[in-house]
Amino acid sequence: MSHRLLLIALVLVPACKKAEPPPPAPAPAPAAQARREGPALKVIVDGKPAGEWTQERLASVAPLQIKNHGGEDRLVWPLRDVARKLVGEKARVVSLAGDDDKIEILASAWADPSRKLVVRPGHRGSYKALWVGADGSAGEALIRGVHSVEIVTN
Repeated sequence: MSHRLLLIALVLVPACKKAEPPPPAPAPAPAAQARREGPALKVIVDGKPAGEWTQERLASVAPLQIKNHGGEDRLVWPLRDVARKLVGEKARVVSLAGDDDKIEILASAWADPSRKLVVRPGHRGSYKALWVGADGSAGEALIRGVHSVEIVTN
């Protein structure tokens, strides 16, 4: 009988050992952090250089959360809100310049309440611009590598 109890104790004691917590997740690499933050955007207001919009300045405006095509959450900044807060109530984005392209933003598209022009940091360390519907649906990127925003105030 005592041999059985000893045998049972030898089997059960190691099984009662506390599970160790999993190791903490590694911190993201500095390059990955920089990709998420994105570079500063050069701003031109009424044809004149007007400084830059850094990630800190963009963060002064509440971001929107959207789902990308893979279903992952992404934060985006609505340019209408950013321009009004950082430039003025009458500010309107008229063009965006990227690495290989420049696009014009029509006044009618800018004023359309059913969608918003937004920017978000892309995977290559620069911003993408895209339209987001009122329902939060995101379209394809209009332009990648956005580095400057042209605004008018009249």
